[in-house]
Amino acid sequence: MILRTKKSCLRKGFSLAEVMIATVILAVMAIGTAGYRYYTVLDLRRATMQATAARVSQLLGESWRGVKGSSSFAPAAQFGSAMSIAEKTAGPQPPDDFTLLGKYKAVVNGFSCYVTLSWKDDSNGLRILNVATAWSQRGGEGEYEQDPNSTADEHNLFEFTTYVEK
Repeated sequence: MILRTKKSCLRKGFSLAEVMIATVILAVMAIGTAGYRYYTVLDLRRATMQATAARVSQLLGESWRGVKGSSSFAPAAQFGSAMSIAEKTAGPQPPDDFTLLGKYKAVVNGFSCYVTLSWKDDSNGLRILNVATAWSQRGGEGEYEQDPNSTADEHNLFEFTTYVEK
C-alpha cells in the first residue's frame, strides 16, 4: 500500500480569489484600452476634419490666384464631383477691413465646412485674399451657427491668406 503525504494530497491550481483578482485586472485593462482607442479615433477624426478644411481653404485660395485676384471670383461652378460647393449666407465673418467676396458651403467626402472669402487691396500693389473656413465639431452636415462671444478654437476655424499682384 502506498502512503500519501499531506503535500501530495493538496490540489494544484488556482483558488477562487486568485481567479477573481485576475478577472478584475483583465477587465480594468480592457476598459482602459477601449477608452484609449475611442479617444485615438476621435482625435484622428478631428485631425482629418482640420486637414480637409485646410485643403479646401488652400484650394479656393489658389483658384482665386489662378484668376488673377478677380473680385468677381465664383468658385461654385469650378469644381467637379470630388467637392461640391454652393453659395450660402452663413459662414465666418470676414475681417473688418476686407470686402466680402462670398460665403459658401463646401462638402468633401461627406464632411461639410463653411467658407468665407474676402479681399482687400494694399498700398504695395497687392490684392490680399482671406479665406476663413469653419466646420462643426462633429463634422456632419449641420448648419453653421456663430456665437459672437466665442473664440476661433470653439468654432474650429482655419484661416488662410494669399496674395496676388493687381
